[in-house]
Amino acid sequence: MTSRARNQNAPYNNLILGTAPDSWGVWFPEDDRQVSWQTFLDEVAEAGYEFIETGPFGFLPTDPEVLREETEKRGIRVVDGTQGATLHKPEEYEAAEKSLRAVAEVLKALDARFLV
Repeated sequence: MTSRARNQNAPYNNLILGTAPDSWGVWFPEDDRQVSWQTFLDEVAEAGYEFIETGPFGFLPTDPEVLREETEKRGIRVVDGTQGATLHKPEEYEAAEKSLRAVAEVLKALDARFLV
């Protein structure tokens, strides 16, 4: 089967598209007005995407094995994650480092290469 995530026509055949939870209106780890993480993953797979970022930490499962199982059964791979941090206030550095390390540990376990 030809991947729907890859355009086979030049000059676009070197471009691989992925998506992120924010494309589904997800801005927070938890919000009753957002889609569930299961719905997000199901719809991503249905739309033909193969690659995702994690979005706000805590929206998708933070246990790497659970996340791996859920993405693999849908044919999706996590390639990066995002994490906001307050870097202009020294008193926030410790919290920023803690949150960035938590995201990085999940990404490392999934062999994702990028943290934005």
